[in-house]
Amino acid sequence: MGITPSRNKLLKMAQGEYIAIFDHDDISEPNRLERQVAYLDAHPDVGVLGAGVREFPSGKEVHYPENDAEIRMGLMWGCMITHSAAMVRRDLLVKNNICYEEYFSPSEDYALWCRLIPYTRFHNLPEVLFRYRFHANNTSKSQADKMDRATYAIRAFAKADNPALYEEYLMRAEHTTRVRLFGCIPFLKIVSKGVRTRVYLFDCIPLYTAKTVIKMRG
Repeated sequence: MGITPSRNKLLKMAQGEYIAIFDHDDISEPNRLERQVAYLDAHPDVGVLGAGVREFPSGKEVHYPENDAEIRMGLMWGCMITHSAAMVRRDLLVKNNICYEEYFSPSEDYALWCRLIPYTRFHNLPEVLFRYRFHANNTSKSQADKMDRATYAIRAFAKADNPALYEEYLMRAEHTTRVRLFGCIPFLKIVSKGVRTRVYLFDCIPLYTAKTVIKMRG
């Protein structure tokens, strides 16, 4: 069937109050389900719950924003909940007729979170409850180009569905672009936030600041 139709079939078969995602090559800590169920039981307004992740074999830890406001804003740019570490209220999906969309594969998890923005609150537990196996055959590496295309498409509908949130994101988010000579020598650092853009030479010398001004003509 493929992974997306299989996930949707499992969602329809599920009878529990919560849906916990497990991928075959990763490891959940023994207390993961206990900690996530306890949090969702105590916070009925939260419908999607993630957790801290430790990659292995490197041991690197990955932590996304914890609170709802920062997660929502982050979703305007990228996935802020690690899919395999997530727990979701099943009735949230059923009542709003939301499921995985194969069109956005292999980023269907990011699309799912964005579809849920109008209907619930999000949270990430700070503690590491999940271990992610990082290797050359990970979907995020083997299908990188396809994921990039899907991400752009998801951002487009997230922007259209949540215009006020997107405008707030544009004003608050900071984006940094680096230009390197010969692929390795730092040359320009371009930092954009809201209507201001700052450019630094060799990563540290302020070169200029630009401000975008929008004029309405009658």
